Amino acid sequence: MKKTDFDSIKEKFDNSGVNAPDALHEDRIAGMLPEQPLQALPPKQNRKKVVAGVSAAAAFAVVTAGAITFTSLFHQPFSPKFVAGTASLRAFGSRDELTEEVKKVQNIRKRNSNNPKDWIFGGDVYEDNAEYNHFDVALPDTGSSSHNSTYVQATGVDEADCVKTTAAHIFYLHSNTIHIFSAEGKNAKEVATVEGTDENSLYDFYVSGDRLITLGVAYRDSGVYTEAVVYDISDVSAVKRTGGFSQSGDYLSSRMIGDTLYMVSNHYAGTELDLPQTGTAVSTADSATMDEIPYTDVFSVETPTGSNFLVVSRVDIKTDAQVTKSKAILGSGNIIYCNQENLYVTAYEFAPEVYSNLFKSFDGNYWDIYGGETATQIIKISLTDGIDFVASEKVHGMVNNQYALDEYNGKLRVATTSRDSEQNEINNLYVLDENLRQLGSVTGFAQNESIKAVRYINDTAYVITYEQTDPLFVIDVSDPSQPAIKGEVKISGFSTLLVPVDDNTLLGIGYHTTDITEGDAAMEMQDGVKIVTFDVSDKSDPKVLDTQIFENYYSAVQHDPKALLVNFERGDFTIPMSKQEWTLDGWKNTSEALNFRVENGKIKIIDRYVSEKFSNQDSNLQRCVHVGDNIYLLGTHYKEEYRYEDSVYNGYGEYRADIDSTPYK
Repeated sequence: MKKTDFDSIKEKFDNSGVNAPDALHEDRIAGMLPEQPLQALPPKQNRKKVVAGVSAAAAFAVVTAGAITFTSLFHQPFSPKFVAGTASLRAFGSRDELTEEVKKVQNIRKRNSNNPKDWIFGGDVYEDNAEYNHFDVALPDTGSSSHNSTYVQATGVDEADCVKTTAAHIFYLHSNTIHIFSAEGKNAKEVATVEGTDENSLYDFYVSGDRLITLGVAYRDSGVYTEAVVYDISDVSAVKRTGGFSQSGDYLSSRMIGDTLYMVSNHYAGTELDLPQTGTAVSTADSATMDEIPYTDVFSVETPTGSNFLVVSRVDIKTDAQVTKSKAILGSGNIIYCNQENLYVTAYEFAPEVYSNLFKSFDGNYWDIYGGETATQIIKISLTDGIDFVASEKVHGMVNNQYALDEYNGKLRVATTSRDSEQNEINNLYVLDENLRQLGSVTGFAQNESIKAVRYINDTAYVITYEQTDPLFVIDVSDPSQPAIKGEVKISGFSTLLVPVDDNTLLGIGYHTTDITEGDAAMEMQDGVKIVTFDVSDKSDPKVLDTQIFENYYSAVQHDPKALLVNFERGDFTIPMSKQEWTLDGWKNTSEALNFRVENGKIKIIDRYVSEKFSNQDSNLQRCVHVGDNIYLLGTHYKEEYRYEDSVYNGYGEYRADIDSTPYK
């Protein structure tokens, strides 16, 4: 790829409205980069590579996001006071004891600050927005019949998003501004905006009744804070801020149950006295009242990740973001799963021998960090009576996203990808009890493949893995002590998202792949959207029912399930799709809303609405929603504006949010 191609990709990314986390800012990345270049992992023999169109910066961001979540195992814990009923959580007897513990962990980094590999321990951690790969069995609240709501993982637990709807309006976050559109079919237009500031970058938001709740990160001289700001939108022509709440650290994620918001952030303590705080959200002022979380509400995992604190707050939206409780734990997180009773937070860590290898003589090969076993540490937080840290435990391997976790009848199921003694990728599924003690597992399946999607339906787990084909594994978890693989079926390409259609049918959406050769190397190219249906009526004999392939197309649904529009009353699905192709007239962009349903296992296309507004080279289709009798498409355009100053022409342009619509057939 030529440099100009990267420049073009970077320009589109910069103007797309995607808010990259602060931990991936170029200055922070540069500070973590080693002086010697990264060396590629040697390809395994007889193994195809999957080639995808991603920029070098994005690829490094993925590596970095994984690297900065490591949990230090060097720390020798002080004599702990164990929290009653927990597996390995520790309480502190005084503030001095807490600060001394933070200081000990910080000294680990200081001792190794001159080591060339020390960069992997730096930084804060963000959720892989990556809330990617499957849907919960329970049907979510779909809002009123007049409009859709965000498809969520667990019933009754809302998730923040960049798009929300009401019966009359559509809210769309782009470029630190929430654009409010009237839902009037072809007459839809922007009627109001809610803007972030230079000090407060918006990440996502909720709409609940007549309240808009924004989530973002505020940058002040005193540090970095996650903020929730509440607005009254009963009259969109006069949106009013009514309150807000702030807590230390970078935004990790959030959930909302009824009128209660749960905020989760990662706070990096620069010194032992830099303990997490909470208070009133005032984005533009350092004088906001902030109070330190009492040491009695701060805990520690057995092997904390440096001096990172995971901060969790319970915020009452009815009272315009008055906090009811905040707690913290020494040890950062990267992925959360939440139902109405419990919140689970995961963090990655490596086995002791891997850490030992990191501090041996430096050979320039940073990929050595992946040469050993990994583990996922899970923290369980009860939400039934405020916020209570319940337990902490580890399982082998890494989870790919929040949908790898699911709680059923008090048991937590966790699917992971790890490595065996010969460094081959293998996959596992664990069942843990209410105290996160392991009840049973099935391990080591799908060698040299990794998990791409997971879906749990009652006592059955459906797991998609991928190397050269897309195997769907059916795992019976009815006996938590003896989960077992009952059947599997393979298909080319791979699904990244699984959706229940009925008791016997699964819908998969993901990537179509094509075999290509380059010299003596065999590779697979991701070159389209693939939709597939599976018959899972017989656990021991799952079957592929139907497939639809859209070559050269790509869709936001392939990496973000919230981009899938599901209408449960109509029983249909809508996804945004786009493609770029070279013609004699140059590059041509086509964007459309694909509306389909599944009937008797067959995929039936209802409508393919091609949007002229988003079918040009300088546009980006992101989402589809429905309000009333229309489907609305949301995305961005590059618009130029012209002005004259002192008779001198000045041209400038920017990507701007836009909307299109089509009748809902």
